[in-house]
Amino acid sequence: LLRTAEPRAFAGVRRLPGVRATVLRGRNAATHFAPGSRQHRPRQQTELRNLFLAGDYIKGLDHGAEGLSQERALVSGFTAANMAMDVVEESAGGRRWPRQRVRQLAEDEPQV
Repeated sequence: LLRTAEPRAFAGVRRLPGVRATVLRGRNAATHFAPGSRQHRPRQQTELRNLFLAGDYIKGLDHGAEGLSQERALVSGFTAANMAMDVVEESAGGRRWPRQRVRQLAEDEPQV
């Protein structure tokens, strides 16, 4: 979809061997959380060695507010991609690829 919408942005870009990606969009698929549901949120790393979750709903991401936000979803996507690259590099015999840099946030100011 992005390659079609912005072909110049992806000129010369290719996928790594063996890497697949799927984006699913569900009708009326907004996330709604009930009080106390945070404890049931999944973590980014799963029991499957090469499956990582991303989205504002994951827990254990030490970046920004614990609530739901576009920024948190974006950073979790960067972090999941970096985790996936770790797995790819293990399989590639030590070859290294660039990572997405995630800037650390300053401490929040006290709220009064």
